[in-house]
Amino acid sequence: MLKIYPKKCTKCSKGFSKGIVIDGGQEYYCSEKCCLEQHKEEKVFPIKDKLVTYSEFLKIIKEDQDIFNEEEIFEWYAFTEWYVPDLQNGEAAYDSVGTKVYATFNIHNYIWDEQQ
Repeated sequence: MLKIYPKKCTKCSKGFSKGIVIDGGQEYYCSEKCCLEQHKEEKVFPIKDKLVTYSEFLKIIKEDQDIFNEEEIFEWYAFTEWYVPDLQNGEAAYDSVGTKVYATFNIHNYIWDEQQ
């Protein structure tokens, strides 16, 4: 059985089903570790009218959960979960090491198979 995932991590290239999406899908990360490694100390995360590092961003949201609504952070940052059936027509999925595959649903045994 081929296990496929709807997203591919921007940093490590592995396929995954839950993780971080940045800037409406410009970047995807399977973990905070990958996001931290990708951005290191870059000040690229907008919050409170300034740019902060990812480490600073995590500290701010840990201290103030209400900031998601006040600053509209949810528009560019989210931790969420995806499912293979969410894929649009012809959209590729990824296996556990990030290789692109095109999935079809096998109704007879309810598993996902790689297209031939």
